[in-house]
Amino acid sequence: KYMTHLVEITTLNIFESTSSEDLFLEDGIGRSYGVELLLRAYATETFIAWMSYTLSRSERLSQAGEGWFAFGYDQKHNLNLVTSYSVLPSVRLGTRVRLVTGNPYTPYLGNIYVVDSDYYIGVPGDTLSARLPTYFQVDVRAEKRWTSRKYSTSLFADVMNVTNRRNPEAVRYDANYTDRSYVKGRPIFPIIGVEVAY
Repeated sequence: KYMTHLVEITTLNIFESTSSEDLFLEDGIGRSYGVELLLRAYATETFIAWMSYTLSRSERLSQAGEGWFAFGYDQKHNLNLVTSYSVLPSVRLGTRVRLVTGNPYTPYLGNIYVVDSDYYIGVPGDTLSARLPTYFQVDVRAEKRWTSRKYSTSLFADVMNVTNRRNPEAVRYDANYTDRSYVKGRPIFPIIGVEVAY
């Protein structure tokens, strides 16, 4: 897929501009390409399983002449595995596993100290040239269902992120851009609920 007229934010004329409209351009260029593989086990009333894998690349063309760089949500590898098994006709257990390449981000290489204002300005590296660590999550689900002629009722228990892995979701720098830490995602998250379908 080749994309044109993408809306982008520019800082090329930020100090000369008198209008916020000058900060947005509609001449961005991008491209995306890749391949997806889907495998499904022969589904039965008791067992369902499928796996999908995507190998892809999404890029944007730099306004500053740096060439092509990864889009902010580019995920080169994306693997999903889903299984569901009925231990009884009305009781089903399931799991989902996700393994995804971390999103790109722009690293800071150092700082400039502004004496008059007593603060630091970060010196960025190449645009979106670094990546967050790989995202990994395992979810499990147990469900009990009751059915009648008019409706069905399900009691379910979900445990999201059962391995309690705190996946990094963003990068945070300290005030002088010398120390980096990650903003972590949610920990293990259990849910109990009821669904009614008519």
